[in-house]
Amino acid sequence: MKEIPYVNSVLEQPWWLDLVAPDRWEEIIINDEKTGEVMARFAYVSDGKKIYMPDKTQNLGIWMSEKVLKDYKSQKDIINQIFMRLEHYRNIRHVLNPQNEYVLPFRWLGYHYETNFTYRIENLSDIEKVKSNFSKSTKRNINYAAKRVNVIADVKIDKAIETMYELLIKTYDLQKRKYPISQKFTERYMQEAIENERGKYFEARDEDGNVHSCAFYLFDANVCYYLTGARDPAYSSSQSQELLLWEGIQFAAKHSKVFDFEGSMVEGIEGFFRQFGAKCVPYYVITKQPLLSDIKDVVKPTIKKIIGYKI
Repeated sequence: MKEIPYVNSVLEQPWWLDLVAPDRWEEIIINDEKTGEVMARFAYVSDGKKIYMPDKTQNLGIWMSEKVLKDYKSQKDIINQIFMRLEHYRNIRHVLNPQNEYVLPFRWLGYHYETNFTYRIENLSDIEKVKSNFSKSTKRNINYAAKRVNVIADVKIDKAIETMYELLIKTYDLQKRKYPISQKFTERYMQEAIENERGKYFEARDEDGNVHSCAFYLFDANVCYYLTGARDPAYSSSQSQELLLWEGIQFAAKHSKVFDFEGSMVEGIEGFFRQFGAKCVPYYVITKQPLLSDIKDVVKPTIKKIIGYKI
């Protein structure tokens, strides 16, 4: 597996993009005219007509060098250089990495942007200090779960994939919703990441062999993402998800600088993640689209609320 240094996280690596968007992703690289040094890299996915985000990919770039990030003028120049090359796309929806805090240039280029939020633990150097920031109830639930289930990491890949998908279906069935990602795609990204030592799977199993919950983490030296998690509704009282998240955070402390909970904008989930002492971190979604699409985006949340869909 070949990796490149011009990334904010594993989500921007070519091998990951080949997984989630085979033959559909491209990149723009900006070099210093004098030295040839890479100043910025922007990867994006398109179908030839529109730019959109692939599944299981929270954000994509822009990666900028430390030199560029030092001042707004350099960032503005980079953003202009990149997005002037994309003017022929009439429909663009792209999610920026939290590193991209300066978004005013997008407004001047005619883009809309909205703020989303994720939760992150940004300093993993002292794992005991990290745990001390957990709420009392989270600490209690972790201890409670540890007495009822065992955390298993040594699981064959095919069995891990089967269990994960089975519990995802159960989770969505409980909400009377269809899980939107295929088993084949789930198998592909989990297997590739684990084989490339960029994925880690844990499951919480009781003495009778019942799997209460499972979690899959995608990581590199920069960020460890809580990419996918699921539980069996029949065992929700065991609090095993808290235990698996604690296991994932400890794992991240050995391999990454940051632990990212991958959201959430859903009130109930946000409250759950906040109990781990994580920081609420904003990131931006930029869009440029025809007027009709703007109108649809305005009315969509209202329609979802009417039908009781969690947004």
